[in-house]
Amino acid sequence: MAPTGYVHLWMPGHVLALPNGYVPEHRLVAYEAGLLVDLSDDVHHKNGTKDDNRLENLEVRTHGDHTREHDLVGGANRRKTHCPAGHPYDEANTKRVPSRPNSRYCRACHREETRRRRLRARLAATTSKRPGA
Repeated sequence: MAPTGYVHLWMPGHVLALPNGYVPEHRLVAYEAGLLVDLSDDVHHKNGTKDDNRLENLEVRTHGDHTREHDLVGGANRRKTHCPAGHPYDEANTKRVPSRPNSRYCRACHREETRRRRLRARLAATTSKRPGA
């Protein structure tokens, strides 16, 4: 078994073999059953158990569909309704930057951080002006 939790079989030279000579068993099962025709497609474990490679547990999907299924691209953050400080990600409190369309920032946290940064700068300016400092 690979460190990722998937079962790998030593089959160097096989069409599905990775550069190290191993073939992920779930891909082999789908390939031999005739389900995996386009080798760029992904094989999904329906029950989420990576070492359950029974044919009835496997489903071939495009990479895009598989990625959306698992929320691999920004999905975990997309589901968050509040920032780490507990402020809501709502229309009034969420800042979006046009150059980064998938990013969002909490306006309340940004205001607080700006206030702290300005206060530190003021304190640094006043301590450097003291005589003998």
